[in-house]
Amino acid sequence: MWIKYVGAGLLVAICVTYCMQSNRHLRGTKQRLEAWIALLVHIRSHIACFGTPLREILERSAPTVLSVLALDAASENESGLAERCRADASILPGESGALMRSLADEVGTVWRREQIERLDYYISALEKEHQAYAARMSERLRLRNTLCVCGTLCVLLLIW
Repeated sequence: MWIKYVGAGLLVAICVTYCMQSNRHLRGTKQRLEAWIALLVHIRSHIACFGTPLREILERSAPTVLSVLALDAASENESGLAERCRADASILPGESGALMRSLADEVGTVWRREQIERLDYYISALEKEHQAYAARMSERLRLRNTLCVCGTLCVLLLIW
């Protein structure tokens, strides 16, 4: 009889853990999108105003943004930023991944004026993606929480 209680407890623990991890993943994705937008705005302003090389821009970037994106300012350059863009392209939802792949191909390869125009495009496109993701996120959080709780209750009823 006690095995049923242990099994039910484990099932509830698994459900709660899955809900927490799922919600953390959704919030982390949103936070990554926000960090990429902030970094691109920062890069764009430094290129437009000062003509600063990318390596120096990354060294002056906020450590919180760099830590969210897993960038190391001291060792990053155009190729390091491009690799990080490609790595995040598979993580980010929807069109954001394709935008990051194309950004990775263009980092540091075009003239200053073109780079500013392209950064403006990427910033506006990523902001649209971020707004769409944020609008869907609350629905996804509720849906995942509801499915976890209902699934756990159904399995508990079948066990009992």
